[in-house]
Amino acid sequence: MNTPLSVLIVEDSASDAALVVRQLQKDGFEVVHKRVENEGQMRSALGERAWDVVLSDFNVPGFGALPALKLLHESKLDIPFIVVSGIVGEEAAVEMMKAGAHDYVMKDHLRRLAPAVTRELGDARERLARRQAQDTLQQSETQLNGILESTAEGILAVDLKGKIIRANKRFAGMWRIPQALLDKRDDEALLEFVLGQLVDAPAFMNKVHALYASDAEAVDTLAFKDGRVFERSSSPMKLGDSIIGRVWAFRDITGRMQQAQALEESEKRFRSLIEQSLTGIYISRDGVFQYANPRLEQLLGYGPGELIGVQADEIVLAEDLPVMQAEREKLRAGAASSAYEVRARRRDGRVIELGVQGRVYKTNGTSVTIGMAQDITEKKRAEEEIGRYVAQLKAAFLSTVEVATSLSEMRDPYTAGHERRVAEIAVALGAELGFDERRLEGLRVAGHLHDVGKITIPAEILSCPSPAN
Repeated sequence: MNTPLSVLIVEDSASDAALVVRQLQKDGFEVVHKRVENEGQMRSALGERAWDVVLSDFNVPGFGALPALKLLHESKLDIPFIVVSGIVGEEAAVEMMKAGAHDYVMKDHLRRLAPAVTRELGDARERLARRQAQDTLQQSETQLNGILESTAEGILAVDLKGKIIRANKRFAGMWRIPQALLDKRDDEALLEFVLGQLVDAPAFMNKVHALYASDAEAVDTLAFKDGRVFERSSSPMKLGDSIIGRVWAFRDITGRMQQAQALEESEKRFRSLIEQSLTGIYISRDGVFQYANPRLEQLLGYGPGELIGVQADEIVLAEDLPVMQAEREKLRAGAASSAYEVRARRRDGRVIELGVQGRVYKTNGTSVTIGMAQDITEKKRAEEEIGRYVAQLKAAFLSTVEVATSLSEMRDPYTAGHERRVAEIAVALGAELGFDERRLEGLRVAGHLHDVGKITIPAEILSCPSPAN
């Protein structure tokens, strides 16, 4: 099967061009050709199709091989250019080869043309493959540079001798490397500058040396003298199965470390407040203690950590369980908080009164109750004592009022019962007006005592049957 071949022939003789075509066909090519005689025709032909080879006579009136070759170079087309001429002097042949011609063949030796064309087509394919490979490499290089320069990490690649292969701008910026030092391309000076910033430069270099020629990947942190902290990760750089160096990636985690440190300090302070609080504090889930601070453990008589996993229902007295369970249901139903009082049995059996407050908090999709508990046993006892004392005072006061009322009636029997009737009417009016119990009690006492002044008036005046003068 003949090999397809498109040929652009620069020739003023149609018969010579036909001889060239027949020779190529004879040597196994299926030829498509076009003959041109001047610059305009050649320029137009170059734009018509892709030519495999240009065959040019050396002498063409008004044109020729040298102008044709120049025009081909101007077109930026990589097409084999072979001079096919009847008479070419040695100096002219050398000039053509220096100008970029690939070969020349004498017209009386056209048997050499097919091998020359075959060879130059092969060379052209190799050149095309190299250009494509270079374009691919250049594209990959451009993409790699784009990735390296757009990443938030500082990237450094070194060979097995410690020579820098590549470093992105982020690396230089993170390490604050002066441009003058970068321009010097002095790896030793650069290393000295880098090490001068670290808190522990020997440890840095020990890690670097330990990882060279190793398949291991590593991640650690670097502390700088100015307080910055970098996270450093390293991976082997390979060519096929061979390790040719290391790639180091640096990330500035100073802010993250500062936030973590601040969070840790805040947590310590918070835990200290909770642990030293005089109020019992707990976290429970579904009524089971998940956390209890030392004060709550002390209140209930448990040792450190012994309340974890204990059901609150096991501590509260059975009579008070409905109170606690009702409050728990209120929280489950969406109430913001709850507050109640229950009696609890300590681990040693002693019963204490607890005042409890709780609030629901959701974390990771789970609801927990955060609460506070205080021992109000003494407070309740004091309230009861105060209540009894107030009742005694009230009883004594009412007895005094009753005595005063009786004395008044004894002094003036004529109006006996008047004070009680006034008191009853006053209380009735107050109730109609919506007075509370405390004000009604005040009206009752005032009614009983409104005529208490009679006690000091002489009996003969109070009992006088006629108007006093």
